Amino acid sequence: MKKCFLEGFFVSITNPKAVIFFMSIFPQFINVENAFMPQFMLLVFTFSLLVFMVHISYAVFSGLAKTKLSSPKSMTMMNKVSGGVFFGFGAGLVAAGK
Repeated sequence: MKKCFLEGFFVSITNPKAVIFFMSIFPQFINVENAFMPQFMLLVFTFSLLVFMVHISYAVFSGLAKTKLSSPKSMTMMNKVSGGVFFGFGAGLVAAGK
């Protein structure tokens, strides 16, 4: 678990998209007349808390979806719905091919 956390942490910290995101967003909310570190830590804590809450909700909802979608009745319904969607895509391609 610790190894996975450290690996994810280092991948995230070296991600250039995340660095550019923070460099473009955070300066707008930091007042140069006040101490930098408390403001920065508040922004980091707030962002981290929001990300944590989003990931927890993903985990909870995916657990609920797994229990709802793993029954044979649900699997049959999903197969029919996805088949209908693909049939609709095919019909759309045929209609657009004129």
